[in-house]
Amino acid sequence: MHYILQALDWLQPLALAFGAVVGFWAFRRSRKVGYLVVAIYFCLAVFSQLALPRIKAELNARRTPTLSEQTERKIDAAVSEAIDRVMREEGVPFRTVAFNHRINFGPLVLVLGVWLLARREPRVEKPDAASDTPKYEHTSA
Repeated sequence: MHYILQALDWLQPLALAFGAVVGFWAFRRSRKVGYLVVAIYFCLAVFSQLALPRIKAELNARRTPTLSEQTERKIDAAVSEAIDRVMREEGVPFRTVAFNHRINFGPLVLVLGVWLLARREPRVEKPDAASDTPKYEHTSA
């Protein structure tokens, strides 16, 4: 079960990365700047999901704490004790842990939409720089 939940955690970043690939592919195919903007959006979303939490954690670790570690432990112990007391008073034998795992289908649908639009775009051919003569067939007379 643990591996399934980890796989679900990676589903959204993978979908966003795939969206960036599709956006760049669509831009290369049709040369429309809108697809490049969509690809940049997906790249920023991947960055915000994978790199930004680590950057924030590092910045928070380097910041000087406002409370001492001993004070934080006392606060945590007092909160835990208060929760246990209320649970006993209400007759709940143990703490239940609610686990909500949210699967965001928005990026998946957006990637599918960009891909469906881009595959119907006419392919823009690069001009052949080696020859300046127009390409046409010669017929023998």
